[in-house]
Amino acid sequence: MGQALVSEVYALNLFCLALFLWALFTARPCWLVGFFLGLSITIHLTSLLMLPLAVVGCGWRQGRPLAVGLVVGLLPFLLLPLFAQSSSPVRWGEPNTWHGWWWLVSAQLYRPNLFAVTPALLLSRLREWAILLPNQFLWLGVFFAALGLAKFPIPKSDFQQVENGTRTNADKRGLPITAHRSPITDHRLPITVVLTIALYLLYALGYNTPDAVLYTLPVLLLAAMFLGLGLRPLRQWALLLPLLLLLLNFRGQDLRQGVRVRPSAESLLQTAPSDALLISSDSGTTFALWYFHHVEGQRPDVTVVDSNLFAFNWHRRHLAEQYPMLFVPMADDLPAFYEQNGVARPLCFAQLMPEDEPAFRLECEERLGD
Repeated sequence: MGQALVSEVYALNLFCLALFLWALFTARPCWLVGFFLGLSITIHLTSLLMLPLAVVGCGWRQGRPLAVGLVVGLLPFLLLPLFAQSSSPVRWGEPNTWHGWWWLVSAQLYRPNLFAVTPALLLSRLREWAILLPNQFLWLGVFFAALGLAKFPIPKSDFQQVENGTRTNADKRGLPITAHRSPITDHRLPITVVLTIALYLLYALGYNTPDAVLYTLPVLLLAAMFLGLGLRPLRQWALLLPLLLLLLNFRGQDLRQGVRVRPSAESLLQTAPSDALLISSDSGTTFALWYFHHVEGQRPDVTVVDSNLFAFNWHRRHLAEQYPMLFVPMADDLPAFYEQNGVARPLCFAQLMPEDEPAFRLECEERLGD
């Protein structure tokens, strides 16, 4: 689960989801629960799958403060049009228009991937993930997580009733229960947690991308909550399990020992001819070259274009604005783009292959005008 270290998406999403769970299972106001859930949704839309847990955890009586907090947490979406006004060379979509904003916020680009896996791929994932996911905690951790799940239901006798229908105190054998939960929801909460885990698993299993397993990270977060309950009787000895996991997995998560993208990208850029038009059909290559080109300022004379993004009208408009000397057709016409621009500058097809030798592929065509 090395992708949990990707700070701009998955780690940040897990952090906000952890804050949401903390607010839900401790005596925090429901508006705060909704706020953290809203922030989580702005980072990754799959956090919407936590909404039933928030509703059951807070209860219908607290629906209004929960909704208010949720709306406030979603406000960062309104900043997208402002950010789109910048002169950044890398922009995703056109959130400065209503249609473009909704296209981006609702993740319309990725809808075809929903529940689009073949039966063969589904069976393959079931076999692989049945081993991969438990290994994240070791089988010893799975045992303690199951023990924590068994302890999770909260007997009603462990609470005090107050006149306004709220509850106080905490279950001495399990998680503290918030003062904002209604009496009808106590027995439903553990069931809703398990159903939330099931929703995430169904979503990830049916999502048709090679890295779909990343969408199970919130499942591990929820399982870790049960794990903490199961380890409670061990007290300080419970720290041995995460320490053991750290020792066993640190080398695999140490990015210094991983793929060397920088040497690969720098070598490709150094090899490219002057004023080259670098065409990439791989997102990993495109994003890496964009970083070294735009952020570090390497090879300011070249132009990096992604052939897949070229299909989007908004991307072609961005190209035309950013590079007025390029011929950018109004329609999705890559051959015309190559032909017209290949007259004045070298046309090169680029791909980074950090794990191979050589670490990149660069195929350049002679200028069509020569």
